[in-house]
Amino acid sequence: MGLSPNIAQEQNAETLFKQGKYAATYYAADGVEGLKYSEMLKDGSDKLEIFIPNGEQAKPYTAYQQWNFLCIPTTSKHSDVTMDVVNWLSIKENHDLMEYGIQGKDWEPVGDSSYKALSGYTFPGYVLTWRPTLNRTPDTMMQDDKKWFDFSTKTSNFTLSPIAGFNFNAEKVKTEYAKSRRCTIRSSCR
Repeated sequence: MGLSPNIAQEQNAETLFKQGKYAATYYAADGVEGLKYSEMLKDGSDKLEIFIPNGEQAKPYTAYQQWNFLCIPTTSKHSDVTMDVVNWLSIKENHDLMEYGIQGKDWEPVGDSSYKALSGYTFPGYVLTWRPTLNRTPDTMMQDDKKWFDFSTKTSNFTLSPIAGFNFNAEKVKTEYAKSRRCTIRSSCR
């Protein structure tokens, strides 16, 4: 049993971990992904723990950008209506309705930030409804996941990256950039 030197590219890391062939694996502490391992944790002989280098003293760099890529094309004839929908989804009650379904039928709140699923309702809300300050976590979330998920929601736990706001403009070097891409794609650079 060991840690693969190539774990980030391993296609079967989850399976190998569950089989005891990997001592460690990676996953997102989002409240759902850790549940993949719940079966192996039932008898108490296995443990699942999140390891964060430097723990709570960690202050990772970030540009404080959200990557949900919800975009309105500049050619849209209805950008104002689209923005109305986006704004409507930014109200907690509306967000909860789309993301979790009908309260009391599909889900019920557990405190202010968690929920208990009551039905099989699912909504692929990632791009459309992802709002870090509005999202609820499942009540089945493992304690370690919850701790680090909550940690990640506080901006004070991060450091503004020195390159925040920088966007590379390749216009002045587009010829050289194209040459380097061509070499990379062909793998025959000299």
